[in-house]
Amino acid sequence: MSCRYDSLGGKLRGLERWFSDKDGAAVAFSGGVDSTLVAAVAARILGNRAIAITLITEFIGDSDIERAKRSAREAGIRHEIIELSLPEEVLGNPQDRCYLCKYAMMKEIRDAAERREVGLVIDGTNTDDVRSARPGIKALRELGIRSPLAEVGISKKESYEIAALIGLSVEESSNSCLATRFPFGHRFTREEGKMVERGEQFLRSRGFRTVRVRVTDLSAKIEVDPAEIGKAIDRGLREEIVKEFKNIGFRSVSIDLEGYRPGSMEYLGS
Repeated sequence: MSCRYDSLGGKLRGLERWFSDKDGAAVAFSGGVDSTLVAAVAARILGNRAIAITLITEFIGDSDIERAKRSAREAGIRHEIIELSLPEEVLGNPQDRCYLCKYAMMKEIRDAAERREVGLVIDGTNTDDVRSARPGIKALRELGIRSPLAEVGISKKESYEIAALIGLSVEESSNSCLATRFPFGHRFTREEGKMVERGEQFLRSRGFRTVRVRVTDLSAKIEVDPAEIGKAIDRGLREEIVKEFKNIGFRSVSIDLEGYRPGSMEYLGS
């Protein structure tokens, strides 16, 4: 165990050294564990020369903004929230949505940082993200966004462990943008996004930790952790779920028997 802590301590010191020669930094801040770890270390080393910037867009739910506020306070970093209306080409949910959305968002954060005379913009991309070749990585590189975790060699698992080591909360699971709940080619509306968010919040209030509400033509398909599918189809809770989702405005409700898996809407092209 001590060897593992020594290894994590070394990675943490490497992350601190990464910031040691920087004049300042603006953190693209979602409030997830990765960006919170980066923000906390930036604030520790740079003090008030570090700032976290969170964007409000059509794809981001209210609960995600509240999480970002809590995480910024915990990280001890100055925090600003900026509203951005996404371009119509992004709201159309095309196949390259992730790249287009990431580019629009990171450009806004870079421009906001420049207006505040901060030249360095960073994010919470880790080594696992880089290896998975996510479309947004291309946008980061084109805009000159740096990724301290990836550059130091910190994985997703190590990010969680280091965050816990320095006393940050790591309980909340990550949440992808609301657009991932709809098939490619479906023009996203804020109203439908709110419906999804209400449905997922209801499921979490009933004890489900990992949930996604996938939507096609206002028909909701619920994905939960495979281990919790039995709970979801228990008659009493099932009836309660159906009633609540109909009240929200969904036409029909189903449970995906394969359970939650990332990107399950991607096969539904435009």
